[in-house]
Amino acid sequence: MIRSWVNSVRQTHKLTIFAAPNAAALAPILGTAVARFNALSQSLALNVTYEMSSSPPDPDNLSGANVQFAVANGAYTFKGFGAEGGGFLKADAREGVTEFVTAGDGAKLAKAFIFVPAHIRVHDFMKICMTVHEMIHATGLDNDEHSSYADSDVFCEGLTPSGAGVQCGVFANRIMPPIWMTNRTAEKIKSAWP
Repeated sequence: MIRSWVNSVRQTHKLTIFAAPNAAALAPILGTAVARFNALSQSLALNVTYEMSSSPPDPDNLSGANVQFAVANGAYTFKGFGAEGGGFLKADAREGVTEFVTAGDGAKLAKAFIFVPAHIRVHDFMKICMTVHEMIHATGLDNDEHSSYADSDVFCEGLTPSGAGVQCGVFANRIMPPIWMTNRTAEKIKSAWP
């Protein structure tokens, strides 16, 4: 499902992202991921970019960052607009997770929470790809919007390390770098950010 952010956020064509204190060691990874996402946005006219924020998301209103980037070492929690949620992500998992909080009429997105594994035992490029993947989710794309194995990109379900690079999809022989996004994924993001 493709979901829209609340109008006041969507009209800025920007998502602000805050690195939680437990993700301080991944600050360079997040900074690179923001730069890579924004380069894709410029080249594919995605209508949304990311900007680093020094303010955490406010749990009660739209103040602070729109998106929080944190690490998970097993159980994780998040809250916003009266809702609380959580889940479980193994510390050595090879994928992250993005959770949403909604508000307002039509249950539009108000906050997003990205969690990556605390102990990613792979090279930095894999961590960057994983972070960009989750940032794409935070634009409003759920798991059912992943790119197909036949037309895979950084938003495919099966990112796996391949030497110093990352293979997109289990069956595809597509290795990044560079990080790329298909037009199909780009169009999905654009539909959430008209």
